[in-house]
Amino acid sequence: MWRYVIRRFSTEHPKTNPLQYPNPGHSAYGGPIQVEFDHVRSSEEKEWLISNYENLMESPFKASQKIQTLRLLQMAESFERFVHKKFSTYKRYSGEGLEALVPSIYSVLESQHGSEPNSNVIMSIAHRGKLAVLTSIMNYPIRNLFWKIKGNSVLPLQLNEKEFYFTDDISTHIAVTSERPELKGLRISMLHNPSHLEIGGAVGLGKTKAKIDSGKEALHLWIHGDAALAGQGVVYETTQMAHLPGFSVNGCIHIVANNQVGFTTPEALGRSSPHCTDIFKIIGAPILRVNAYSPEEVVKASQLAVEYRKLFKNDFAIDLIGYRKYGHNEVDEPAFTNPLMYKVIRGEMKGCATNYAEQLINEGVINEKVYEKMKKQLEEHLNKEFEASNIEGLEKDEKGWIKVDSFKDQWAGISPFHKKGHIETGVEVGKLKEIAEMTVNVPENIKVHPLIVKGHIGNRKANLAEGKVDWATAEAMAFGSLLKEGYNVRICGEDTVRGTYSQRHAGYYCQETEKLFIPFEQLKPGKFTVVNSFLSELAVLGFEYGYSLDDPKHLVLWEAQYGDFANMAQPIIDTYIASGEAKWLRQSGLVLLLPNGQEGAGPDHSSARIGRFLELVNNLQATQLNLQVANCIIPSNYFHLLREQVKKDFRRPLVLGTPKSALRSKLLYSDLESMGPGTSFKPFFFKDINGGRSDKLFICNGKIYVELLQQFQQDKISILLIEELSPFPYDELYAELSRRGFPEKAIFVQEEPENTGVFRYIEPQLRKLFGGIDLISRIGLSCSSEGNSGDFKAHQEAIFQSIRNHFYES
Repeated sequence: MWRYVIRRFSTEHPKTNPLQYPNPGHSAYGGPIQVEFDHVRSSEEKEWLISNYENLMESPFKASQKIQTLRLLQMAESFERFVHKKFSTYKRYSGEGLEALVPSIYSVLESQHGSEPNSNVIMSIAHRGKLAVLTSIMNYPIRNLFWKIKGNSVLPLQLNEKEFYFTDDISTHIAVTSERPELKGLRISMLHNPSHLEIGGAVGLGKTKAKIDSGKEALHLWIHGDAALAGQGVVYETTQMAHLPGFSVNGCIHIVANNQVGFTTPEALGRSSPHCTDIFKIIGAPILRVNAYSPEEVVKASQLAVEYRKLFKNDFAIDLIGYRKYGHNEVDEPAFTNPLMYKVIRGEMKGCATNYAEQLINEGVINEKVYEKMKKQLEEHLNKEFEASNIEGLEKDEKGWIKVDSFKDQWAGISPFHKKGHIETGVEVGKLKEIAEMTVNVPENIKVHPLIVKGHIGNRKANLAEGKVDWATAEAMAFGSLLKEGYNVRICGEDTVRGTYSQRHAGYYCQETEKLFIPFEQLKPGKFTVVNSFLSELAVLGFEYGYSLDDPKHLVLWEAQYGDFANMAQPIIDTYIASGEAKWLRQSGLVLLLPNGQEGAGPDHSSARIGRFLELVNNLQATQLNLQVANCIIPSNYFHLLREQVKKDFRRPLVLGTPKSALRSKLLYSDLESMGPGTSFKPFFFKDINGGRSDKLFICNGKIYVELLQQFQQDKISILLIEELSPFPYDELYAELSRRGFPEKAIFVQEEPENTGVFRYIEPQLRKLFGGIDLISRIGLSCSSEGNSGDFKAHQEAIFQSIRNHFYES
């Protein structure tokens, strides 16, 4: 039986070689655990691991521990069988064959509580066995889960006559935060997960890091599937990331729910390495491979993992090797593709709880009558919860919502309702100037690069003397003012300290010592963090999203090196940032800074693809909007957007296209007064050149505005610069056009090719706004991006010539 189903313990994959260890005859080796410590780099760690592993394996498992372990196994087994009976066609991704996952997780929680009684465990887990973990470990109301499995929503659709736009999600994606009475003080948070199985780990790490940065003890527990662990590159990215200074969580515990097959793909076709956990060798993490039908060893392995992680601040991996009783989702037929495996599973395999109960009965720990009573009580409880799984019987919170964990604790002051419009976010001008000057005052012992002294420090001081503010200075004043008001600011990206375009210089490296001086660290009580991330987008953006979930008083920004680098993080954007609130009622104020603009750098660096983000918006004018999208180039607007992101009473992700070559344009400088008291973000600007004229109007968005000012400075025209795209400022624009007069003709100018850009998404709003006016997106140009600087120049000249030809035709 074991030689096929539990392949890792077959002769093909031998057990630990005891000759490698100090006590070759020790009973800890050659049993249901395979040990991999040889790759651990530190001799101190290796000696500790061998000694503590051997001691733990030979220590007796108390009768109370045996009974507790059996009960946890039986809870999982009874739950899975009950759901299979009541909902036989429901895709639940059963954990049968891996029921030992439940006591393994509980052992981690119990051990963590024993060493750190007041701490947090952040759990990232995908589908396999998740429902049993929800109900047996997380105390998720079983009646609520049954209600959801029946096809109902657990999110409120309407409250106080205010409409919500929530889609809800399937049961294997939901989450809960809870505390167990016997583990008082230990806060356990299971995070939501999308169907991209392994990206949830990066999110969990980010939330864990936020806890640690706020002074709390926190552990990240990451449960993997074996096929996804081996197949998804985000695991490699995240594993590398988790031990870098800006991302470290002092070690993570990994448990692999290993059912030895990925959907229908056997192990031999699912990876090229011997074991799915080989990825963790790159960080020297100890690995234990444990037979899932040996629950006592599973519990002990989990205890060892917590003790090791606490002492050595490194990851620990437990490869829990079992099987999958049904097909991937209980509906498909696994024997189509894995006939021999399922012949064994269906013919010989008992449930893990049943198997362990027989062992305990034989040992005299319990008798059969006690075991049958345990099963009966669990069955009665499940039937009771099933009968109560109706709208009257559901567990609800103090607001009358079906029990969800949103807007509690540090989120208690945040509203579930979004509001239209912009709030005042200005700051006293003297304070802003003081903050900006502070950012360019460097101690004498820090020898700054002479180009920075001249081009950054010198220019900022000169501009401030004239009351002028460029993009980077506006950002600095926003950060500094928020820090002084007690908000935390974290900005992360691949070149973020200096900025991709050397515009930021949030820190100064001494040219003699390489010591880094960060002026913002002087501003209290808020905490400022700037991180030059490693070369990853997917894992890093997931991490920053997770960080933003922890506390609404964090302003969290992720900056792409180039805007289109967001392509590599698309799963996070699609399945978390754009849809997290609609699916799970979880708000995030994460800011994506995406440098945007055609500049002849080739197709891959030409655009942040703002239109793609607009594709994800639920409705450009909706109140309960899922994404705020702006392609912003005015410094004062950038200042206000950043402050508004944490000053308003709700949170929503902000996707912000930022200037590239226009970062330092004098045509875009803002006055200090535009950020003073009583001021706020302006979603659009009208610019009348040489007095303007009302019968023809240029409409544009982004960097092309600067080029229009340069190209047509001798003409008498009007330009409408739209800075905010979602929510689209229809009402404000209509009011302003009514005041100044509607033009006879309008033309939308974009520098992106015709098959991209923002026009197609805002065109319905513009046509409605201007009535019968014939709006023209850029005409007569191809749908291809420029490949080099020569193409770009020709491309731009063609745009301007098309404008002249069309705009001044008789």
